[in-house]
Formats: sequence, structure tokens, C-alpha cells
Amino acid sequence: MRSFMRTLQVKRLSSLFKKETTRYVAQVNAFRAEGMRTKWKEQPKTEAPIDTREKYASQIYDLVLKYNNDGKSDALRNLFPPQTEIFYDLTTQKETASHIEKIVCIKDDLFLIRMITPQFSPEHTLSSFQGGCYLHQGNRFTKLDDVKGFGVCPRKQIYAYVKSDAIELRNGWDGDILRTIALPQSVTLSFPDGSIAQDHFELSHRMADLCLPFSDGKRILLGHEEHGVLLVDEERYTVLLPTQQDVLDDQETAHAFGEDDDAEDQFLSQGALDMGDYPMLHLALSHNNAYIALGHQCSSHRLYGCAGALLGEGEPASSYPHYALFSKDDKQVMFNACHFYNGATIALSVAHMASRDAVSQDKAIELDTESRVYAGVSTSFGYIIGDAQGYIRARDHDGVYLWDDYLGFNIKAMDITDDETFLYVGTYKGIIYKIQLNTGKRSPYQIGNSTNMEVARWMFWEKDQILKW
Repeated sequence: MRSFMRTLQVKRLSSLFKKETTRYVAQVNAFRAEGMRTKWKEQPKTEAPIDTREKYASQIYDLVLKYNNDGKSDALRNLFPPQTEIFYDLTTQKETASHIEKIVCIKDDLFLIRMITPQFSPEHTLSSFQGGCYLHQGNRFTKLDDVKGFGVCPRKQIYAYVKSDAIELRNGWDGDILRTIALPQSVTLSFPDGSIAQDHFELSHRMADLCLPFSDGKRILLGHEEHGVLLVDEERYTVLLPTQQDVLDDQETAHAFGEDDDAEDQFLSQGALDMGDYPMLHLALSHNNAYIALGHQCSSHRLYGCAGALLGEGEPASSYPHYALFSKDDKQVMFNACHFYNGATIALSVAHMASRDAVSQDKAIELDTESRVYAGVSTSFGYIIGDAQGYIRARDHDGVYLWDDYLGFNIKAMDITDDETFLYVGTYKGIIYKIQLNTGKRSPYQIGNSTNMEVARWMFWEKDQILKW
């Protein structure tokens, strides 16, 4: 009898939740459609809808925990269409919620993730971060205990696994090791012209915070906000960021503002990668491996050749360069610049940038004027970007609007299957969404205007459990 009553209570809760969700989503979509018709130049005449579903958050989350513990997570989706906004307050209280930093989709339901969990002191202040890498295969996550990070070349033949003592370049995600780069080790750094940039730089796994292997399995790009960007090949370690001009500019600044000669001499004696600080450092490699795009908060949008020479620069369309991505055919390179939680995204011709001339905004194609972009994928039709407001947005190569969908939280990681059927999206609040693209039908539970459909999500909100919904 008790079981029957509980089942009845769950069904009643399910009915109420579906009804309110359907109403709320329809109202939001109508409000958005009205605003978008005037590009938000006019205030919509209808009032912005109010979400009344937060009252269900604790009950539904308890059921998410129970159904996962009972091995019945597949039943959750039919009872409670997954929503994100209702959990905003709940997640602020969960110090165990992790950040999804990176996703690499090997094929459908086989993917790698890197996550970071904030560590708090007894006084509930942030003290540090702990990371972990996982492989999802066979409907389960397996922690890769010896892996601190990973990267993959744009065509996904070569994988780089960052460990405490080495970076391994492998042929395939579980294939043979093609090259090993010892860590830590003291190396000599050179600029692209061969001149010495720094002696005795200690190369450690931290320098591989950003890592992009080339398709030949011999070269790799490594980057870190506290140092810059290196191109590592079989012969040398080449500094891409800072450039020689960056170093000269910093030295001139030190000379102009140095408090005394000793301070200036100490600054000038530092090596190239011990001088810098590059917030919002971002890095992309073209599919044909001919070009490298990168930038940081205080730079222009930059294009380099495969040997490390700076070829061209582009002017940001907003305040701070934040993200870069090459089109699938490598004819364009997409750049985002942010301003607080908003921003602007443009596409520039790779050929124009490689001509060594500065490229102004009048040569740019406007892709988006709303988003601070942390993640994106290139597709056969254009680009899908993920932003700091929780939206994924699709645009074609000419900047034509295709669709916007709202997922929730700050989107940090994204990858797509080779056949462009499934999109995997990770957030700063520990959710991985699996989205089936272009299903041909609209979901009544989805804020947005596409025919995409969420088919699974995983939540990294508990200390020792990954929840599926």
C-alpha cells in the first residue's frame, strides 16, 4: 500500500511539473519570438513569463537520486522532462558540483571529459581545484587515474594524454604511442626565427592546460594562461606567445615604469615565458594543420603559420578576444570577443589574414552579437557556439541565423559526432547534455526554436556519484 501511494504521488508530481513546464516554455518561446522579430529594438508587448517551478526542485532532485540509486534512471525522463533553471538555487548550495572543462567525442556514447571540482575550506571559501579525466563507454564513466588532461587533433586521429611524467601522443584514443614528451624537463625555448627566447624553462603538465596535437603525431601545441603558447616538434620548442614584439613592448613598459634600475634589470633578465600573464588564452588549429589561431584578453585576433610565424591579425568586434575556431573547410576562422557576459563573434577569411595585412572589421562576417563564447564546433553548414548565458547558437558561414536553444548555466565545453547527429555540451555547473540535432520535431519542453532534442544528461553534482537523467 505504501509503495502504491508513493507511485501515485510521483505521478501527480509528474503531471503538475509537465503542465507547468509546457506552459512556461511556450510563454518563453513566444516572448523570445516577439523580441527577435525586432532584434530586441522594441520591448515585447507581452510580459516576461515567471518561472513557478522552483518549488518542485528539492522533490525532483530527491527522485533523481533515488532513481539513480535504484538503477532506474531511464524512467526519469518520461516522468520529469529534464529542466535546468529550477536547480539554480539548489546548485549554489552544492560545494561538490564540478566544472566540465573539456569534451572530446570519439563516437556516439564514447567520449572523454575533463572535469574540475572546486575545493572549499571549512570557512566555505574557495581554496583550490581538483581535476579528473573520465572515459564514457558502455553507459558508464571510468576515471583515468593517471591522466591529468588530454587533447585531440581537429580530425581526431591523434590524441594527447597529459600525465605527471609525460605527454603521450597516440594513434587513436586507445592506439599505439607515437611520441612521448618527458615531464617535467628543462628545455631551451626559441622564437620562430631561431633566436633564443629562454634557457632552462621547466616544462610541466601545467603547461599542457591547453594542448592540441598535430595530425602527424610528432608536433603539439601547448598553452597556459600564466606562460603563453609553445609549438613543440621533434627538434625544438618554439614560442608563439609572447611574440618577440610582445617581449620588446613589455621591456619598454618596464623601462618606462620601473621603480629603479635593479627592478628593471630583474625584469629584463626573465625568460619569455616567465614574464607573461595571458587571461582568456585560447587556441585553435586548422583541420589541415596549416594554420594556428590564438589570442588572449589584451591581444588582437592572431593567425600563425604551422611553423610558428605570425601571419596576420584581426580587430576584435568587442572588448576582449576570447575564443577561436576554424571552419570545417579551413577557409574561415571564427573569433569571439567578450564584454562581461556578452560579446560578438565574427568570421574572417583565412586567406586574407594569411596575407600578413591587418584585417579590419569591414572584412569580417558578423556571426553573433550577443555571446561570450567558451566553446564551439565547426559543422558542414557553419558553426554552433555555446555561450556564458547557457545558449547554443547555430549560424551558417555567411552569418545567417539558423537557431538558438537554451540549455542553462555557463557553457564551457562542446563536441559533435562526425556524422553531426549528436552534440555533447558541458557546463561550468557540472552538466553534460547529449543533444540529437535536427530531429524534425519540436519538444514542448525546450526553450528555443530548433528541432533539436535532448536525449540524455549527466550531472556531476555529488561527491561520489554521477547522476544520469
